[in-house]
Amino acid sequence: MSAPAPTPARPIDVNYLGQPQQICCWRVDDHTIVDPGPSVSLDPIREALAGTSLKRILVTHIHLDHSGGVGVLLRDHPDAEVWVGARGARHLISPERLVASAEQVYGGADNLAALFGEIASVPEDRVRIVGDGEAIDEFIVAETPGHAKHHVSFLNTLTGDAYVGDTASVRLPGHQFVLPMTTPPDTDRVAWNRSLDVIEEWRPTRLMLTHFGAYDDVALHIARTREGLKHFGDLAAILDADTWGRTLEAAVGAATGHAQVKGYGTTMDAATLWQGLQIERERIAAAAGDA
Repeated sequence: MSAPAPTPARPIDVNYLGQPQQICCWRVDDHTIVDPGPSVSLDPIREALAGTSLKRILVTHIHLDHSGGVGVLLRDHPDAEVWVGARGARHLISPERLVASAEQVYGGADNLAALFGEIASVPEDRVRIVGDGEAIDEFIVAETPGHAKHHVSFLNTLTGDAYVGDTASVRLPGHQFVLPMTTPPDTDRVAWNRSLDVIEEWRPTRLMLTHFGAYDDVALHIARTREGLKHFGDLAAILDADTWGRTLEAAVGAATGHAQVKGYGTTMDAATLWQGLQIERERIAAAAGDA
C-alpha cells in the first residue's frame, strides 16, 4: 500500500501592517512553518495554528520581516525548535546587536517597534543550527548567501517545494516582475548567483517566496532574478539614488500596469535597495585596491 501524498503547503498571509500580500508565512504541515515574520503581525498565524502544536519553525534568515516574531511565537509553542543557519543563530539568541543595527536603518526605536513589534530572544536550547548540505527529516538545507550572508534555504524532498526566503527575490501573485531585494549591508551579486545555481540544481517543483507566494515557473523566475540583479546593479553604478528609484518605479509600472504596487517595497524603500548596491560596489573597489 502506497504512502499517502503529503499535504500541500499552505500560505498564511500575515496581513502585515494591514496590507495583504506583503509577508507570507508558509505552513508546511500541521507542525512546521517557515518564516513567521514580525511579532506585530502574528495574529493570523495564531489563528491558523489554533489547536495545533508547532514542532519546527524554519528560518531562512534573521531579517526582521522574516524572523522578528520567532521569540514571541515560541511562547505559544513550548515544544517547537527553531532551525536556522549558524551565522544567524547568535542573533536570534541575543538580538541586541541586530536590534541596534535595525534602529539605525529604520530611524530609531519607536519606528522599529511600530514596524516590527516586540523582538524577543530565542532560548539557546530551542535553537537547532542547520548546515550546508545537511539532510534533516524531509528537508535538505543549503547556505544561500547573496541577499544576506547568513541566508539558508530549505528543499522539501517530499513535495519538491523550495523555501528560498529572499534568495529568489520578490514577486507578487498575478505579476511577472521579479525584484531582487538588494538590502544593506550584505548584498553580493556574485554569491547570489551561485546560490541561485544551488537552487536550480535542486530542480524544485515550486519556489516558495516569503514576498509573496508559490511559483512553478522555476527556470523563468530564476532567470528573471538574475536579470534583475545585473540590470539594477549596473544602473546603481551610474545613477544617484533618486534617479535609480524612479527607474525602478518605471520598471514596476511597465511590468504590472500600475504606477505603484504594494508589496514590491515591503519594508524597504528604493533608496535602501540602492544603498545596498552601493555598499557592494565600494566593497569590490576596496578589495581591488588591496590586491
